[in-house]
Amino acid sequence: MTNYIKNDDTFAPNGYIFIEQPHRGPRKVWYVFDDADLIKTGAAIAERSRADLSGFDMASVDGIIDYVRHDLSALQIVRFKDIDDECLADPNSDFAKAMVALEWAVEIED
Repeated sequence: MTNYIKNDDTFAPNGYIFIEQPHRGPRKVWYVFDDADLIKTGAAIAERSRADLSGFDMASVDGIIDYVRHDLSALQIVRFKDIDDECLADPNSDFAKAMVALEWAVEIED
């Protein structure tokens, strides 16, 4: 069985992983490296969508998260600093796969 542990020696200790579940269609997994990257990415998403931004503080992390969440069926977010054994418990989960791809987690032998 594959098991993972958190890799504390990462290049993105302030990063986030997002898993978006739209009302229709497949899930989308994406990540950012820190708060500034999240704000920049959120602004780019908003620009492409040409959505009404009134009511969203697009200069803050919470505002960006609210904007991203507003038109989804579900949104899951994990910050690198909040990764725990529960996040890594299912090696087939989207979080575990993303964390391994980003080298936020490493495989260990049983």
